[in-house]
Amino acid sequence: MNDQINIAHHRLDITNVRRDPLHPRLAPFQAQGIFDPPFHRYHLQERVVQDYIKYGLDAGFDLVTGGHKLSGDGYDHGYYVEPTIFAGVDNASRLGQEEIFGPVVTVTTFSDEREAVDLANAVDFGLVAGVWSTDYPRAMRVARRIRAGTVWIWDNYAQPVEGIWGGYKQSGMGRELGYHGLNDFMEVKQIFTDGTGLTMKPPYGQVMKE
Repeated sequence: MNDQINIAHHRLDITNVRRDPLHPRLAPFQAQGIFDPPFHRYHLQERVVQDYIKYGLDAGFDLVTGGHKLSGDGYDHGYYVEPTIFAGVDNASRLGQEEIFGPVVTVTTFSDEREAVDLANAVDFGLVAGVWSTDYPRAMRVARRIRAGTVWIWDNYAQPVEGIWGGYKQSGMGRELGYHGLNDFMEVKQIFTDGTGLTMKPPYGQVMKE
């Protein structure tokens, strides 16, 4: 039985040995629409996202961009929140652990490969993850160690028809799609025989008579 089906990346772990910080370079994408801001569904979800943003501000995390409700220019008739980026986020905090399902990205840094894997796995969920690296063998090695049902390398939200879908930990159990997804539609039978042809097994003689 599968559980989670929705995905929305919001945790970004980047190496702290970059010569140029990555998160300031994400901010210009806001104007280009890379992070899609609209919330078309419910005002409750908009309130949830705003509560997470307030939590990040109160916790003292670095607000790189966004953080406000959009208004004017057609935004007043709907539920819209600016694409928001927080840097310096504690992975153990609510922003690092909980699923926001909104236009909020949290940035946490790591010093080496082992810490990167530990950060990626130090959550209760494990539906999807992504690895980006110029070192392909390293990316593959890290992907194998991340406890998530799908790990993309140099990609996001790609799902081949023969692929599978399902998560680790609190993201559910079982798999949909692909070969493994067919198992839910199969009936399995076990037929056992020891091959001796004896109706009375030696051990049975201890408690039964022929």
